[in-house]
Amino acid sequence: MRNIKTDETWVLWPTKICPSFHDLAANQMISGNHNFTLEFEFRINSVNGERGTILSVNPNYFVLHYYNEYLSAVHMANNDSPLHNLHQDIPYTIKLGQIHNLKIENLDNSDFFVYIDGRKVVSTQNFVRTNDPQIFLGSETFPWLSPDINSCDLDLFYFKLYHNNVLVCDHDFENIIHNKFVDLTNNCNFIHKL
Repeated sequence: MRNIKTDETWVLWPTKICPSFHDLAANQMISGNHNFTLEFEFRINSVNGERGTILSVNPNYFVLHYYNEYLSAVHMANNDSPLHNLHQDIPYTIKLGQIHNLKIENLDNSDFFVYIDGRKVVSTQNFVRTNDPQIFLGSETFPWLSPDINSCDLDLFYFKLYHNNVLVCDHDFENIIHNKFVDLTNNCNFIHKL
C-alpha cells in the first residue's frame, strides 16, 4: 500500500519513459483497440475541492470522480463523439476512508463495463480509440497544464491490467525505484511520478 497526496501526479505511461522496451505497452492496451481488464483497489482519504479524481484515462477521456458520500460519477467519450457524451451518476457507492475495488472491462468493438465493489455501474459500447493514452491515479491530467483542483489523497493497494486475460501489468505499490512503482510482471509497465 502506498499513499499519494493531493499535489502528486502518478501516471501509467510506459511508452513515455521506456518506449523501446515494449512490443505492446500497457498503456497501448487501453487505447480502445484491444480487449482489456483493469483492476484497481484504492481508498480515498480526502479531496482537494468539490470533487476528487480517482482515475483518469487521457486523451481518450474516461474519468471516475468522487463528489461526496452520496454521489460519484463516470464521464466518458466514445467513438461516436470526442466530447464527454456519457455522464453516469453513481449514487451511494464510494465513501471516504473505505477500501474500494474498481474494475473496467473493454471488449474491442463491442462492450465497455465499469464495476465498483462488484456492482456494475456503467454498461456502454465503443470506448474511444487513441494512440498514446495515459492513466492518471488521483489526478485528472498533467500537472503542468493547470493546477489540478480535482486531485485527491489516495491509498493505493493494487493495480492490475490484463490483455486477453493475460496479466501484463501488476503493481502492489510496495517498491519504488527512481520515482517509479515496480511492475511485478517485469514488463517495465511502470507507474511513475510526474
